[in-house]
Amino acid sequence: MLQRALLPRELGASLVPILSALLALAAAVRVPALRAEELPPTGLLLVLILAGAAAACHRPFRSVSTVGLGTLVLPLIVEGAGGVPAAGLAAASFLSAELLLRLVRRRGVYGVPDRRSLLRSLETAGRAVLATLAAALTWVLFPRGTALATVATASGLLYLLVWAGLEAADGKIRRPEHPVLARWKVLLPPLGLDAFGWALGGVLVAVQKTSGWTLTTLLAAACALLALEAARNRVLHERSHHRAFDLERLRRAGKRMVDKGEREIVDVIDRMKTESGELVRFHWFQFELMAPGGELKSWWAGPKGPESELRTGVPEPDRYAPVLPGVHRRAQW
Repeated sequence: MLQRALLPRELGASLVPILSALLALAAAVRVPALRAEELPPTGLLLVLILAGAAAACHRPFRSVSTVGLGTLVLPLIVEGAGGVPAAGLAAASFLSAELLLRLVRRRGVYGVPDRRSLLRSLETAGRAVLATLAAALTWVLFPRGTALATVATASGLLYLLVWAGLEAADGKIRRPEHPVLARWKVLLPPLGLDAFGWALGGVLVAVQKTSGWTLTTLLAAACALLALEAARNRVLHERSHHRAFDLERLRRAGKRMVDKGEREIVDVIDRMKTESGELVRFHWFQFELMAPGGELKSWWAGPKGPESELRTGVPEPDRYAPVLPGVHRRAQW
């Protein structure tokens, strides 16, 4: 009953940013200052899209998913094409990075699908659209001639405030009993990464105004490659940590087995022999156990008859394997 009561609340919390983002995009298209009058060249736009997706792959904080360093291309798009293309780029960068990381973690880290639903990814993409549109609106409201640092700082702050407000609202909808301030410690580190990316984007806008698109594109690509390398190292760290965790579980399981009494160990080995016999037809079975600081112990059993009972010691089978049907050379064990 509790799970059924929570389902509509969870669904509503996910649909609020998604539907709000669609409505905001529909409204922003009607605002001349936000829609794209003329897009950048196709090659340049493709480089910026790839740079945003690559930079968004770096997620050192998995508690809350954001665009991260992918925000470094957003000021460039806001300045050069408008708020609507920038919002679309923010959502595309996040979703591309999300799908890529899911695939990499599934194949190289955990070996199982990500438990986080795709609806939550669309929800985060909706937040990216809303926050980017708010920042773009702030950007275009400043009169021409305003210092770039002022424009970039104000728009970046509004981006962070909108995202933080959406996260706080999401937490209140999903868990009304939890205080809103409890999420700030979890939320601030990933949003700090977004802020750093936005600051880099402001620097790239300044470079574009003074040195042109060639140097700007090279710098954006270099930042994206650095972020992608950091993301690769993060995935390798997760894989090593996951393997170490599995090895620790295996060590604890072995210790529990060694710490058991003789009778319990024999019962476990006997079950292993029975299960092995269900899978493969063996001529003799042997299990050796070497505890740290202890002596080697061995148990063995034959395939059937009196020798099928598990007994202590080392088996002494015949020198040659039993005769099998057909014409072939008998080999030693």
